[in-house]
Amino acid sequence: MTLKNRPYCLVAAAFWFVLAGFGVAGFYDIKRHGVTDTAPGWLYTAACIIVAVRALRLGIAVRDDRVIIRSWLRSRMVGRDDVLGAHAVAYDGALTPGTSTFLVMPRLLMRAGDPIDVPAVIGLRRTGRIQRLTQRLTDAVTWTG
Repeated sequence: MTLKNRPYCLVAAAFWFVLAGFGVAGFYDIKRHGVTDTAPGWLYTAACIIVAVRALRLGIAVRDDRVIIRSWLRSRMVGRDDVLGAHAVAYDGALTPGTSTFLVMPRLLMRAGDPIDVPAVIGLRRTGRIQRLTQRLTDAVTWTG
């Protein structure tokens, strides 16, 4: 089971695909002006496409024996038995300076050690989407059937 804020993932992916589209459109404009070295532009466009595809994979996946946290740059795996549950907390990440009053993110409660915040999965507090996601996550990791 993969838990994600699908609208956020789609908007983020669309944003990065649009930037990649601007990069591709810029190559044709640059060539008309006589520039022959387009390598930096292709690298920029490739990076935008990679980030856009990664945006579609953001989320928390619950497997038989592990929980996979997929963020923007890396994936992290923790044992399913190590996770006690999850709840929504105020977002504290790169999009806002300090703690946000209108954005929330999941926090995984661990059996041992500090809780794990997941700032790659965010949502608006008023929609309740992240709160429902954390409830489904808690149900998934505590279900033993």
